[in-house]
Amino acid sequence: MHGKGVYTWKDGRRYDGDYVMDKKHGHGRYQWADGRVYDGPWVNGKQHGQGEYILPDGTQKIGVWVDGKRVNWLDQTDGANNDETAAQPANDAKDQQEEENNDQNQPSEN
Repeated sequence: MHGKGVYTWKDGRRYDGDYVMDKKHGHGRYQWADGRVYDGPWVNGKQHGQGEYILPDGTQKIGVWVDGKRVNWLDQTDGANNDETAAQPANDAKDQQEEENNDQNQPSEN
C-alpha cells in the first residue's frame, strides 16, 4: 500500500493514515482496542516525532516518540520531565509484533 489508507485489525485496533511501501509512514492515527489513541508522525512503521496520546477518558498528552518508544511528555504542568516513563514502548510487545506481521500483509486497498 502506498498513500492514504485505513487498516482495522480483528481485535478492534485501527490505523488511519499514510503508508509508504506497506508501512505506516507520514501522519496517522492509531487506536488500540481499549480506546487509547496515538495521533502523529510515523517513520518506517513506528511512531516517531511529536504526537498526541489520548486516553479513553479524553485526557490528552503531547509527547515525543523515537523509533516507536515514547521518550518524553512535553505537557507536564508540574515541571517534571517524567523520566520514569522515558523509553517506554508506545505499543506493548504483542501489539508491536502483530503490527510488524500485519505491515507485511496490508490490504492493497481500503
